[in-house]
Amino acid sequence: MDSEDLFPMDSMNRMTMELLLNKTHYAKYLAKTDSTKHAEFQQFVHNLHKFRDPMLDITQRLIRDPKSTTFSQDVLDSFQAYAQAVIRFLEIQEDNSDGEDELFPASMNGFSIKETK
Repeated sequence: MDSEDLFPMDSMNRMTMELLLNKTHYAKYLAKTDSTKHAEFQQFVHNLHKFRDPMLDITQRLIRDPKSTTFSQDVLDSFQAYAQAVIRFLEIQEDNSDGEDELFPASMNGFSIKETK
């Protein structure tokens, strides 16, 4: 079995595009190159808008009671994964809110640069 059998070029090209492009450009790329996947994404966006209010209601109920027995285990597990990802994101945003450069925070520098006159 050679490497082309393990990693077909089509899959590698798709993964490369997903990783290198931002979401807007990737959506445009999909629209041009993979109409089926683009249509699936458009249907997803439509469903988000269609079910917005009930989704927000479920989310609020799960925030109040994360161990609710009203919902399936699949919904509970998905909510927990989603909530943990959002919490991590918000914690990072909170840590970065002090105005530090995100790529090169002062705490990473072993020295500080001082202006000389």
